[in-house]
Amino acid sequence: MVPILAKQAVNKKMEFKASKLLGAYEFFYAAGFLGGYMGLSLGKELPPEEIQENIRANSGAITNAKDDILYLYNQFVQFSVEDMPKVEDKDVLEGLFEDGYLDGGKRQ
Repeated sequence: MVPILAKQAVNKKMEFKASKLLGAYEFFYAAGFLGGYMGLSLGKELPPEEIQENIRANSGAITNAKDDILYLYNQFVQFSVEDMPKVEDKDVLEGLFEDGYLDGGKRQ
């Protein structure tokens, strides 16, 4: 998947609250977005399980968030990291995480 498509897919899912996260690209963009929104210091090099657990453990940071952010959070914590396909291009995943982090930080 082209990175821009992952970003657009996550943003549309937040807007319409109509679908689940699919795959590594959407997961990493959503992880960055939520981390940025929540003001967390997450390392993009962390394993997906640790990123997900850190975001889950800081759920109090989104208690007053708008519905679209809460929807994304719920989809993110329900995402099965174990079933996520392996992606060889770590640079793309890290780029999506960084872009998401910046985008999420703008939504605070």
